[in-house]
Amino acid sequence: MESHPFDKVNGVKILKFNPFNDLSHCNAAYFYVTLYCTEISKNMKKYFLLAILAIPVMMASCEKDTIVVDNPIEGKWSIISFVDNGTDKTSEFAPYIFTFDSNGNMLVSGGGGGMMEMCNWTKMDSVYHFNMMGMHGEPLDGLDDDWTMSGLTDSTCNFIDNNPNRDCMFTMHKI
Repeated sequence: MESHPFDKVNGVKILKFNPFNDLSHCNAAYFYVTLYCTEISKNMKKYFLLAILAIPVMMASCEKDTIVVDNPIEGKWSIISFVDNGTDKTSEFAPYIFTFDSNGNMLVSGGGGGMMEMCNWTKMDSVYHFNMMGMHGEPLDGLDDDWTMSGLTDSTCNFIDNNPNRDCMFTMHKI
């Protein structure tokens, strides 16, 4: 004596029918699925509109522009001070010479040979940032990081590590 194709389970209407015997209920199922999808579609439209409105706000809130720049230093340099978490490691860098060219390349020589390392310079709010990548082996892997140039003269440049978990700084002198 079923008069409707629904059962209630814990207060939720559940469509029940055997699609092989009760094809008349397919239209009812289609109606409720369509109704449910329409409700989802209305909610999706709301979220989509919110996302579209939020994107320009997020873009406008970006105040700092990062610009990739040419090397602010060129030529041959050596490390005359390297302090890592309070430990002076300057002597470990004594055999190395760092040669910077105008194309953004850096050649590390000494200590058993020369190697070209990846590096790039960026400038944000008039402050130079230097990223060294690919340094291998002690002590060079200590340089494999992002650095902020904290000072620059014709003959010296100072760097501070951007890593908040590391208190590290070094100074280079032009040879």
